Amino acid sequence: MKITEEAKGTLINLLGEQGAESVRLFSAGGGCCGPQIGLSLESAQDTDKIKEVNGIQLAIDPQVEDLVKEVTLDKQGEQFVLLGLSNCC
Repeated sequence: MKITEEAKGTLINLLGEQGAESVRLFSAGGGCCGPQIGLSLESAQDTDKIKEVNGIQLAIDPQVEDLVKEVTLDKQGEQFVLLGLSNCC
């Protein structure tokens, strides 16, 4: 996984404002291509894999770990987007 510089700057600010330690990537329900990936500023779960990417601590749910290996977290406008996800629908 990669995090762009623009996303990194915003995440650092959000983490500081919220007093959060990490960004959590998790399964947010199913879709036609498998699990949908959610992002949140919440504590890691016991089973999460902890990684540091571009200075940001990530807590990654094992259910989505393989899905986000080649993904880039970017900020476009006011939204975060995950680039490189399979779009099979």
